[in-house]
Amino acid sequence: MTADPRIQKIMGLIDQVLGLLEGIQKDMQRNVEEEQTKAAPDDHKIAFYRSQAVRAQSLSDLLEGEVITMLIGLSNLSGPIKYIKGEK
Repeated sequence: MTADPRIQKIMGLIDQVLGLLEGIQKDMQRNVEEEQTKAAPDDHKIAFYRSQAVRAQSLSDLLEGEVITMLIGLSNLSGPIKYIKGEK
Protein backbone atom coordinates (compact mmCIF):
# COMPACT_ATOMS: atom_id res chain seq x y z
CA MET A 1 0.00 0.00 0.00
CA THR A 2 1.16 3.50 -0.79
CA ALA A 3 1.97 6.08 1.86
CA ASP A 4 -0.35 8.52 0.03
CA PRO A 5 -3.92 7.15 -0.14
CA ARG A 6 -4.70 9.44 -3.06
CA ILE A 7 -2.49 7.31 -5.30
CA GLN A 8 -4.54 4.22 -4.47
CA LYS A 9 -7.74 6.15 -5.20
CA ILE A 10 -6.39 7.25 -8.59
CA MET A 11 -5.45 3.64 -9.38
CA GLY A 12 -9.02 2.57 -8.59
CA LEU A 13 -10.41 5.25 -10.87
CA ILE A 14 -8.10 4.15 -13.67
CA ASP A 15 -9.38 0.60 -13.25
CA GLN A 16 -12.93 1.94 -13.66
CA VAL A 17 -11.97 3.89 -16.79
CA LEU A 18 -10.28 0.79 -18.24
CA GLY A 19 -13.50 -1.16 -17.71
CA LEU A 20 -15.51 1.53 -19.47
CA LEU A 21 -13.07 1.59 -22.37
CA GLU A 22 -13.32 -2.18 -22.69
CA GLY A 23 -17.10 -1.80 -22.91
CA ILE A 24 -16.72 0.78 -25.69
CA GLN A 25 -14.45 -1.57 -27.62
CA LYS A 26 -16.95 -4.42 -27.30
CA ASP A 27 -19.81 -2.16 -28.40
CA MET A 28 -17.87 -1.02 -31.46
CA GLN A 29 -17.07 -4.64 -32.37
CA ARG A 30 -20.77 -5.53 -32.08
CA ASN A 31 -21.61 -2.54 -34.28
CA VAL A 32 -19.14 -3.76 -36.91
CA GLU A 33 -20.58 -7.27 -36.78
CA GLU A 34 -24.17 -5.97 -37.05
CA GLU A 35 -23.27 -3.77 -40.01
CA GLN A 36 -21.53 -6.65 -41.74
CA THR A 37 -24.68 -8.79 -41.55
CA LYS A 38 -26.68 -6.27 -43.59
CA ALA A 39 -27.41 -6.93 -47.24
CA ALA A 40 -25.46 -3.80 -48.16
CA PRO A 41 -22.98 -3.06 -45.34
CA ASP A 42 -21.82 0.53 -45.15
CA ASP A 43 -18.01 0.53 -45.27
CA HIS A 44 -17.93 4.06 -43.85
CA LYS A 45 -19.85 3.01 -40.75
CA ILE A 46 -17.61 -0.03 -40.33
CA ALA A 47 -14.49 2.14 -40.63
CA PHE A 48 -15.95 4.61 -38.10
CA TYR A 49 -16.74 1.88 -35.56
CA ARG A 50 -13.29 0.38 -35.97
CA SER A 51 -11.62 3.78 -35.55
CA GLN A 52 -13.53 4.32 -32.31
CA ALA A 53 -12.40 0.91 -31.05
CA VAL A 54 -8.80 1.82 -31.92
CA ARG A 55 -9.12 5.12 -30.01
CA ALA A 56 -10.47 3.31 -26.96
CA GLN A 57 -7.63 0.78 -27.17
CA SER A 58 -5.03 3.54 -27.54
CA LEU A 59 -6.33 5.28 -24.44
CA SER A 60 -6.30 1.98 -22.55
CA ASP A 61 -2.71 1.40 -23.62
CA LEU A 62 -1.74 4.88 -22.46
CA LEU A 63 -3.38 4.39 -19.08
CA GLU A 64 -1.91 0.93 -18.59
CA GLY A 65 1.53 2.08 -19.70
CA GLU A 66 2.75 5.61 -19.06
CA VAL A 67 0.07 6.65 -16.59
CA ILE A 68 0.45 3.58 -14.37
CA THR A 69 4.24 3.93 -14.53
CA MET A 70 3.98 7.55 -13.36
CA LEU A 71 1.62 6.60 -10.55
CA ILE A 72 3.97 3.85 -9.40
CA GLY A 73 6.75 6.44 -9.33
CA LEU A 74 4.61 8.76 -7.22
CA SER A 75 3.71 5.89 -4.94
CA ASN A 76 7.33 4.86 -4.50
CA LEU A 77 8.30 8.41 -3.56
CA SER A 78 5.43 9.23 -1.21
CA GLY A 79 6.94 7.17 1.62
CA PRO A 80 10.37 8.84 1.46
CA ILE A 81 8.70 12.27 1.26
CA LYS A 82 6.85 11.58 4.50
CA TYR A 83 10.11 10.34 6.05
CA ILE A 84 11.98 13.48 4.96
CA LYS A 85 9.24 15.64 6.44
CA GLY A 86 9.37 13.66 9.69
CA GLU A 87 5.81 12.36 9.31
CA LYS A 88 4.57 8.90 10.29
